[in-house]
Amino acid sequence: RELRMCYRVQELISRNWETILFRGKDYIEKPKANGYQSLHLTAVVNYHLTKIPVEFQIRTAEMEKFASNGPAAHNRYKENVMDDLLFN
Repeated sequence: RELRMCYRVQELISRNWETILFRGKDYIEKPKANGYQSLHLTAVVNYHLTKIPVEFQIRTAEMEKFASNGPAAHNRYKENVMDDLLFN
């Protein structure tokens, strides 16, 4: 049910805003090697008479927890990069 909701949100965004097709990624259907799952899409929205791209990352609460705290967490990636720079 939650996965269907992710795709439904993607559909609603696509119906209401122009999307940039080549920027979309479906990491739910094809997760990254580290297990990361999410739907990514970029829509062009009007902001004060200017069109700007806005990136959406759509995921379930469980996917968000994994993305924030699991091996896919950006802060872990940054920590590993800094460790490599400082200690290797």
